[in-house]
Amino acid sequence: MTTPIVMTISGHDPVGGAGVSADIEAIGSHGCHAVSVITCITVQDTQDVYRVEPLPDYLILQQAEALMPDMNISAIKVGLLHTVEAVKAVRTLIREAPQNIPIVLDPSLSVGIGRQGSPEVEHAICTDLLPLVTLLTLNNHELARLAQLPAANAQEQAQALLDYGCKAILVTGANEPTVQLENALYQEGELTKVWAWERLPHHYSGSGCTLTAACAALLAQGTDLMQALMQAQSYTWNTLEAGRAIGQGFRVPNRLYWLPPAV
Repeated sequence: MTTPIVMTISGHDPVGGAGVSADIEAIGSHGCHAVSVITCITVQDTQDVYRVEPLPDYLILQQAEALMPDMNISAIKVGLLHTVEAVKAVRTLIREAPQNIPIVLDPSLSVGIGRQGSPEVEHAICTDLLPLVTLLTLNNHELARLAQLPAANAQEQAQALLDYGCKAILVTGANEPTVQLENALYQEGELTKVWAWERLPHHYSGSGCTLTAACAALLAQGTDLMQALMQAQSYTWNTLEAGRAIGQGFRVPNRLYWLPPAV
């Protein structure tokens, strides 16, 4: 049986909590092989992101265009895109990819504490990428920002993004002050499903990357969207429960929790 190949397009987190490192572990945990395209280099530790250095669009394109003719890509996961040029480069890459493969997007609009993406990048994501996206995952704050409807309810905000052509949106409740963590799926203007999970006591870096990459890997294997979302959420929750404090700040998900402990 051929191993499905998932391309991850995102930034590099030297901590390994988020970004391409997180994607590779989550994709591999689901039996797929990950190939990566770096969009930016970051300077960070477990406490904050201190610098984001975007790669030029031609390097993003060259990385992917070297890989795509050489192998069969079964899904694409898109993460941090720090410039409008990067968004447009990824649009070009998706259009060059095999038709009808799943495209999963986690826009990562906040990088570190208090750092947010520009309105120009957010607009480009909506107009250039959402029409091509199979699944969009983001939290409630990112939903309001991307939809540009901060005063509206979540269903109205989700509908504004679905109107761009995105097929499904999973809104995560990790940053909400609720007893349980609730994740809501929107499709075709409707709230399709709500999942409730026990809220864990710590703060983590990379939970969104883990969830999105796991979804992409499952979709690459032909798993139905609803089942892929359920399995990916369960996997992500387990990685967080097994998460580790490797520094003085956020915990890092243990995406290889399923391996036997080292002797």
